[in-house]
Amino acid sequence: MLCCLALWLTSAFARGGKYHDADVKETHRPISSFADIDGAIPPVSAGVTCPSLQVMTSASERVKELVSIIPQITATERVEHFEWAGHDKWRPPHIASFNYVAELQEIQPGMLHMQEMRNGSTSPNLLPGPLADLGLPAIALIFHPYFVDEYDFFCEGLGEWNGKPAWQVHFQQRLDKPARIRVYRAGMRSFPVKLKGRAWFAPDDGHVLHVETDLLQPIPELRLYREHLAIDYEPVRFKKSNEDFWLPSMADVFLNIQNRMYHRRHLFSDFMLFSVDVEEKRAEPK
Repeated sequence: MLCCLALWLTSAFARGGKYHDADVKETHRPISSFADIDGAIPPVSAGVTCPSLQVMTSASERVKELVSIIPQITATERVEHFEWAGHDKWRPPHIASFNYVAELQEIQPGMLHMQEMRNGSTSPNLLPGPLADLGLPAIALIFHPYFVDEYDFFCEGLGEWNGKPAWQVHFQQRLDKPARIRVYRAGMRSFPVKLKGRAWFAPDDGHVLHVETDLLQPIPELRLYREHLAIDYEPVRFKKSNEDFWLPSMADVFLNIQNRMYHRRHLFSDFMLFSVDVEEKRAEPK
């Protein structure tokens, strides 16, 4: 049984959200920025020994905290869907905004399942474009104790993320273990995805700062030859709370599938904690 991240190939462009075929003010990553994580190793500090066991133990504890907090929050999600037009250009984006809630449950011992609701619906057809990527914030569950034994990890050293020191860890799906984190679905068929990637962790407490993944192997049946995920996590402090919760702030997806290239960006903002901050129903995003 699979865990958390799914990508549906839909038969037509989505209907039911608020879409705007217009240029956005934010710049999005050029296609050249999606280099394979094994293409080059980002630099690390010379002479600094990585305490690998401590780094992974702290990361697992922080991800367990993420699992506990995700079902308690609501957010505004903005989705920007770009399609490659060729000649170094993207077509104008399809944009949708949603009230976002995620449920993360242990459906059986050792198995977590994530389900997202957008404007109160779990339908994948709400998302813009001919595909629906679901559960991206849960990519950090690779480091959860339930899944960590399914990957090989190597701490490359003390690198940087956003100009600050961060432990830099390479990971790769073990070939003798099932792929349970990500799956592609097309019609009635499912294709589990084996991943490799790199993550950056805060050196003081092990919080996940950034995760990037690539396909360990292409999926010829889908003509899927490239998928790159890049997800940022940032601290959020809620009203009447004296601690920061590290939550996903942005997720980028780059795809080369069926001879087409796509860029999907998810932006999360306006986080609220159900038990503290939500005292009245949030209006639907405009």
